[in-house]
Amino acid sequence: MQKLADLKLLLGITDDGQDDLLQLLLNGAAQAILAYCRKPGLTEETFSDALQSAQLQLAVQSYRQMASNGYKSYTEGALSYTVADAVAGGTAMPAGVKAILQKERNIALYEEGAAK
Repeated sequence: MQKLADLKLLLGITDDGQDDLLQLLLNGAAQAILAYCRKPGLTEETFSDALQSAQLQLAVQSYRQMASNGYKSYTEGALSYTVADAVAGGTAMPAGVKAILQKERNIALYEEGAAK
């Protein structure tokens, strides 16, 4: 439940009307992380703080991309958002998130190689 509360805080959402959608975005972000890292034994429950942060960032990006209806950028009051272009297989991954995931992926590959 804390991740949902954190996501709502990041998005400025104060009511419960979108909780189901937000939980789906969190779940999708977790699945993307697990698929990218391919680390044996890694589950959403065992995500490090860095992976939890990456999960939130991906969920925020997905929400904003949905809200923008496919536009590359949009303005909401005094704030301006730039949304990554969609790429084959999903949304482009922010560089900071990719760096976090790549580190976890490299650890998994190292551990896999060391076990052989």
